[in-house]
Amino acid sequence: MDFIFTSLSIRRIFYLLLVICLALFSAQFFSYTNQYVWLIGMALALGLMSPGNKLGLSVMIVLVTGLSTVLAVGLMTLSLPIFYIAAIFIFITTFLCVWVGQCYPIYRLPAFIINFFVLLSAGLPLASLSQGLNRMALMWVGIAIVIICYIILWPFFKKNVLQWAIAKVLRNLLQLNNEIFSCFLQPEYPNNLYLFERRLQLQKDQCLTASKKIYTLYHSLEPSLSEDKRQALLDSILKLNLLYDMMLDYSTLRWRVTDHSTFAVCEAELKGIQEEIKALFVESIQTMISKKYQLHSSALTEKINKFEDNYNHILQIASREPLVFLLFISTLKHFDEEIKKIREALLRVRVRFLWPI
Repeated sequence: MDFIFTSLSIRRIFYLLLVICLALFSAQFFSYTNQYVWLIGMALALGLMSPGNKLGLSVMIVLVTGLSTVLAVGLMTLSLPIFYIAAIFIFITTFLCVWVGQCYPIYRLPAFIINFFVLLSAGLPLASLSQGLNRMALMWVGIAIVIICYIILWPFFKKNVLQWAIAKVLRNLLQLNNEIFSCFLQPEYPNNLYLFERRLQLQKDQCLTASKKIYTLYHSLEPSLSEDKRQALLDSILKLNLLYDMMLDYSTLRWRVTDHSTFAVCEAELKGIQEEIKALFVESIQTMISKKYQLHSSALTEKINKFEDNYNHILQIASREPLVFLLFISTLKHFDEEIKKIREALLRVRVRFLWPI
């Protein structure tokens, strides 16, 4: 719930409300024609595309999406008198939009908008060609409204792109950690190996995608950053990658333990470690996105020590592979040190960039 009512989310809601208000206000001047709903529909559809950190690219995507939609609607309108041509055009448009959405997920929403308006125009035939021209003209007005709102509000979105990219990496690492510990703690893991490994692999892919995005963003900002800002940001990125590597390291425990029931002996300790890691990640995310934040002392070291105590008294005897738990403890201790350093590094990044939260 904390992630919903954040500064960037509120700004996006305000942006969408501004688009709606301008569309409704503009529609009053075209109330003489029943085609004014196309103005509102086009503005609302394109308004769902949130502004990015590059004004030119954002405007270009909206413009190309709008132009493609208007062109597709125009062709659909012209083909309606001949049923077979209209059916073929709908099939080709739907196929292309679905293919683009599957191959290029970032363009899934623009492809959906184009396909939606083509299907809508097919179900709403026109009485005359002049009505079709009015429809297309009003759609252009909706496109213009969205572009104007982009230009007005773009500076407010540009300032927060970097901090939200870092927060997304942290959130993905948190979810990855939850998937790793679910492999340890869920007794169904051996019987549902594919399901657990599939979820874990998907989360790994999301972490790598978010990490790649933040590297791209860093290289685009690097020429404009001072030396201290560049070093602080690069240090944070490298530490985030190190955390990811350590998580993959201690996740291998699920393969090294041949008898999964062994985890039941240390279930309470593992749950305690998972909760403390989750608290540290949530705290780090709040450091990036919240106006008010506070760094609390971590109890992760204490939880790891309890797990080590369990190893010395029980696991060392009960486990078939006691050495793998010793390696697991060693990795956790290094992880504990690094995740505390990352909190301090993120705080330095926030202070140096002076983000308006």
